Amino acid sequence: MASEYVILAGEYKLTVRAVDAFITGTYDKRDGTITRPFDADIAALLPYRYRKAFARTNGMFWHDDATHIDASGRMVGGNPPYLALFNYRGAHMVTLCAIPANVTE
Repeated sequence: MASEYVILAGEYKLTVRAVDAFITGTYDKRDGTITRPFDADIAALLPYRYRKAFARTNGMFWHDDATHIDASGRMVGGNPPYLALFNYRGAHMVTLCAIPANVTE
């Protein structure tokens, strides 16, 4: 199971806990779990201007259906989970990419 995620947000690199996903997440074939980044950790670590935009999205990352972690521990099949943040006027601010921390390249 992925125990942590590395969140890439522009010039920021955040490490957050992973939690079991209820509906959608990254599937790990090693142990059959589905995980996602923990919203509260992300919100606490983001700068204020990004935190407000993150709150507007409810922390819903987009997961590619084909992306999973195979038996050897590599992420394969598509893009990592991502979330685009927009300001209150609709202009793009930054895209957050969530990469499981214990996954080999």
